[in-house]
Amino acid sequence: MPNNLRLYHKMKAQLCQWLPEERITRIRNMALLLTGLKLSGSPHLSKVVRKGPLVGKLPSLTNRLWRFLSNPRIKVAQWYEPVAEEIITNLPAGPVTLVIDSTKVGFAHRVLTIGVAFKKRTLPLVWHVRRGRKGHSQVAEQLRLFKQVAALLPKRATIWVVGDTEFQSVRLLRYFRRQGWHFVIRQQGKNKVRWANQAWVKINHLALQPGQTRTIGWVRLTQKHAAGWFWLLLHWETGEEEPWYLVSDQPGQHRLLRNYRRRMWVEMDGLQMTNSALFAMVS
Repeated sequence: MPNNLRLYHKMKAQLCQWLPEERITRIRNMALLLTGLKLSGSPHLSKVVRKGPLVGKLPSLTNRLWRFLSNPRIKVAQWYEPVAEEIITNLPAGPVTLVIDSTKVGFAHRVLTIGVAFKKRTLPLVWHVRRGRKGHSQVAEQLRLFKQVAALLPKRATIWVVGDTEFQSVRLLRYFRRQGWHFVIRQQGKNKVRWANQAWVKINHLALQPGQTRTIGWVRLTQKHAAGWFWLLLHWETGEEEPWYLVSDQPGQHRLLRNYRRRMWVEMDGLQMTNSALFAMVS
């Protein structure tokens, strides 16, 4: 049996198990799409259908998948939820690290993603696409995604969240604390902090040299909110142009740096990551 046909049947069987009430025609189209994505390594439908198991005219096959993807009855979150649950279920025992990231997609959209760190990759759990080439996502949008993720996570698991300055909002940090989650979130240097009887000071005014790590300790965060207490750690990686200003709910140094470095795992190819996860489950 050809490799593409074998993959197609495995994926169709798995989709039927995950979505027993879904129409078989849609199951078949999704299995065709995923098989083509896996074998072509490309999101372009013309390349996808070339690697699929069907034989026919290229425009006709491409249009078939296009109509499927354009179907308003296809609810992406509903289709992907079983995959996210499988990812969470099959994680090794121990703390779960969530990575939140926002990146440009195409010419006019950005995608906000929350994934789980695993073997130097970030496997996506939930995401939201919005129009716009630039600009940060709103806190309300971030919170909606985290509430979706919270429903997937094991109740007693130790959760760590890592993210860059787009996710520095005090409102978001307070949400993590209410959930009982730990976090390491990068802050902008212009943000002000204070501790003990010190005056408010911008973080980037605190002395730090390239290659140096400096622990400030427990601080109040931003003059506007005076929120806290948060643990403040400054780190300037050798060879990097800018330092990291990290806040956490936990004290420490090496553990916080190790956890924050996992944010870089999101730089892996998203299509490759998702396909690898999917096909590992059905192999």
